[in-house]
Amino acid sequence: MPLIQDAIDLVDHCARATDAVSAAQVFADRLQPYGLNGVGTRVYRRPEGQFDSAALFKAGGRIATVSPPGWLNSEGYRYICLTENPLLDAVKNHTSFFRFSDLAPPPRYATYWEAQSEGGIGDGIGLIHFGARRRVASLSLTFEQLDLSPGETAALRTAGATLLERTAQLTADEGAPPTLTPREHDCMAFVAAGKSDWDISVILGLSQTTVRFHVDNARRKLDASTRAHAVARMAAYGMI
Repeated sequence: MPLIQDAIDLVDHCARATDAVSAAQVFADRLQPYGLNGVGTRVYRRPEGQFDSAALFKAGGRIATVSPPGWLNSEGYRYICLTENPLLDAVKNHTSFFRFSDLAPPPRYATYWEAQSEGGIGDGIGLIHFGARRRVASLSLTFEQLDLSPGETAALRTAGATLLERTAQLTADEGAPPTLTPREHDCMAFVAAGKSDWDISVILGLSQTTVRFHVDNARRKLDASTRAHAVARMAAYGMI
């Protein structure tokens, strides 16, 4: 399917990107034919104390923003950023992947969606990676309409996660990639290929418990909150 192939191509592009802003623009340009009309990347420290929409907005860390014309100066944009931002609950609950409509289901959030409509936004996808010392990296993808198959959603999530992780690396002193053992690397490579623990145990001749042990060790070394996050970090480091 065209979207899946374009998303796969973006994984490689994002992993090799040397500029976070241009990487976001290429991402937006490539997926515009599928209804994507906005991309936003941020890397920031989660504020301490009271944490509301205004505090999240003031945390800053905006790296790249590609948006519908006039959206950033609109009343709707200010309402969402300062009053009713769906990212807020996602950050509070450490949710790594979500649709905007999952966190703000209509018609309960009618005012929120009225504000989004000012930018021609019908729905969106959010990805968040959580790191040490309250470090948060987030990606917002907005669409005129969002009607994806499970395969398209998975491909878009992988591409978005790679863009997000590469953005975080390019905007901070990440140092050298972590060193994985050969078994940890092999197990994670198969995780990246979509294999289950059982599949990997058969391929490598290990027990499922041992596979989980190696995958969990690799995830911790990569400072990743989930397996998908770990795969994205490896892709961004060029380790797979």
